[in-house]
Amino acid sequence: MRAASLRYAVAAVLAAACAQAHAAADVFELELRTSAGYSDNINRASVNQNSSSVYALGGRILYEEDTRRLQANIAGDLDYVAYTEQGIDDQVVGNFLGDLNFGIVPERFNWAVVNAYGQGRFDLTSPSSPSNIEGINYFSTGPDLMWRLSQRAFVKIFGRYSNSWYEESLGANDQYSGGMTLGRNLDADSTLSFTGNYTQIDYTDIDAPNIDHVQAYLTYASRTARSSISMDLGYRKIDDGNESDDGPLVRLSLSRDLSDYSSLDAFAGYEYNDQAGTLKGGLSQPGLPGSTDGYGTGGLYEDLYGGLGVRFSRARTRLNASVSYHDQNYARDDVSDNERTEFNVSAERDLGRSWSAGARVRNWRETFDTDDASNRETTYGLYTRWRSARTFGAEAAWDYWDRSSDFGDSNENRVWLRLTWQPVKRGPLSP
Repeated sequence: MRAASLRYAVAAVLAAACAQAHAAADVFELELRTSAGYSDNINRASVNQNSSSVYALGGRILYEEDTRRLQANIAGDLDYVAYTEQGIDDQVVGNFLGDLNFGIVPERFNWAVVNAYGQGRFDLTSPSSPSNIEGINYFSTGPDLMWRLSQRAFVKIFGRYSNSWYEESLGANDQYSGGMTLGRNLDADSTLSFTGNYTQIDYTDIDAPNIDHVQAYLTYASRTARSSISMDLGYRKIDDGNESDDGPLVRLSLSRDLSDYSSLDAFAGYEYNDQAGTLKGGLSQPGLPGSTDGYGTGGLYEDLYGGLGVRFSRARTRLNASVSYHDQNYARDDVSDNERTEFNVSAERDLGRSWSAGARVRNWRETFDTDDASNRETTYGLYTRWRSARTFGAEAAWDYWDRSSDFGDSNENRVWLRLTWQPVKRGPLSP
């Protein structure tokens, strides 16, 4: 097993243990599982296809708490996966996001900690597979100092140390940043503020100049019982001493409960980032252990993105649908410039008190600008779940993956059987 992957897996387990210690959590779910599967084309190769049995141990955690001294959001879904096919390393697969804010002096001095772990492909022309996957981690920590200028006006000074890490790809870096926010509470539910932020990016594994990253933006944020919105509008610039680039900064996220049974989420943006940095904005959980998508390229890029998701849950039926788009243009590497579009639809129906069944479809396409080449992937899945006494459960799943690509076509059938144990479930939410 890769040592770095093990290190971050242990960190996730420790975070789960810390979460369990907080009995007063608003939401706390913990599930452990063991899985066995089989793939008829484990490396998703166009030629010389090899089958493999797959075994996994893992779990899922969801933890939320909101008090004067601690705001915590932890979501993780990780598996340690072993393969019988020779030449494939055992590895940790899945995602973990921990976002903690400690009120050392509540409303005066806070300390923030963020850690996000996921995977990406280091060969962008090949499909995600156990032989074309690497761990990616983002870590950030630092203080927030806050003062009230009046009953409604406030100022915040903040500093951060951050690190972007890639298991295989070049581009790991340290980031040192600081800034100031001037804000005003418009009412009990909304805030308007202005932020200036400077970041120095130091690359640790390549001979590249440091990059100065400057942002200045206006933020509007509002949260009510049925909706929330956050919007940043401003200016951004990067400069490495030889070349510079600038442009508008846009970030938008919207969540709205359409009814007691349905909700809508939307996001859009135009900003600089790297692949590790995108993890902190949210994680799309992989459909199967060992099957993820994304990019391991560690370079800084300009990202134009947007997406929309709809969820429906009523009585015995649950439906989810989403679409997202990314146009990524790298600052120093035109070869990796790409556009990606993804569609996801899933449906699940309770067949009785203990049984449920579902189906999922995913269509994903990427186009590389310089090569005028494209990859198109479609996944179809069926599964059934059974739960006994609200603690033990089982799941059987089948997925068919099909790839049409200018770099070679391929397909894969994969089946899974999972046994689950959920010793803790507290709170109204379930991912």
